Amino acid sequence: MAFGLLVGGLVLLLGQNMSDQLIAAVLAFLGVLVTYAAAIISASVQRQAQDKLSRQHEQTETRLAHDAEDEKRHFELDAAMRAGQLIASANGVANSPAALASGLVTLTNLNQAELAVSLLVDLWSVQVTDDGTRHDNDRCQVANEIAILVINGALSSECRTAQLMAAELLCRNATRLTSTQSLHWPAVIDGVWRPEFAKRTKLLLVEALVDMTTCPRKPADEAALRAIAVRLHGVWRDPESKVKACVGKLIHALLPALQRCKSREFAHAGVMVKFEQLERAAGYPSDNSDGYLSELSDRLAARLAEWAAGAIRMPTDPGCLAAAG
Repeated sequence: MAFGLLVGGLVLLLGQNMSDQLIAAVLAFLGVLVTYAAAIISASVQRQAQDKLSRQHEQTETRLAHDAEDEKRHFELDAAMRAGQLIASANGVANSPAALASGLVTLTNLNQAELAVSLLVDLWSVQVTDDGTRHDNDRCQVANEIAILVINGALSSECRTAQLMAAELLCRNATRLTSTQSLHWPAVIDGVWRPEFAKRTKLLLVEALVDMTTCPRKPADEAALRAIAVRLHGVWRDPESKVKACVGKLIHALLPALQRCKSREFAHAGVMVKFEQLERAAGYPSDNSDGYLSELSDRLAARLAEWAAGAIRMPTDPGCLAAAG
């Protein structure tokens, strides 16, 4: 309004000494200026309104995301508590194996792998006395297959503590497992590997693999030989030199027995490894700056070589056909 009055006064003031054509030109020019100014003001108002709406939209999305995260956290907590109730005994009476298995697997799927592995210590693990003697656990109520599912979930997680606990538990109970049974070894490290494991976790898993394979109670056959060769080669691809040196030494202990096999290719868990690849791994320098680690790996290699020398029979266990392919 004020701008219009100012323009009108300016035209009347100048119009006294201006021709009609010049006045018309001035009015047209002023009209263009007014239109341009109105467009600028309108665009500015629209931009401010859009910015306000965008901020409100972002705030709403952030609030909804937080609400969804809180709801998810509450749901997981409630589910974890229910899973814990399935595991906990009532009135001193142990729950059924199915309830225990359901609770442990549920905790693992709810990203509570550390808690699940902690509970597994009492429900599955053997007892180890101060002098290192192992005894059967009278409270063992979980099948090997369920325990491996929980351990696999812990090794698949990003929690370093859960990974270490799972590796320790697997190493402690390795002699109870059968190397040719796919349900007796974690799928996340079956022919493949996770180089982000801590070094202690890696070495515990390697020791567990050797203990499981060379257990005197389990028959030594070609299926077990092929399985450990593929699994060790997966570990050997680890970039850490100390791990490669130890595992290369173990693979070297298997070579004489592997040379007796009719096939030069070894398949396990969907992974194919050629004999030439195993030879290259076995040729990796085995010198280790850690003398203690080197001596322990020598002992494991000697035990593995003795076991492999007797692994000449064909397997007859259930699933041997699938293990070969």
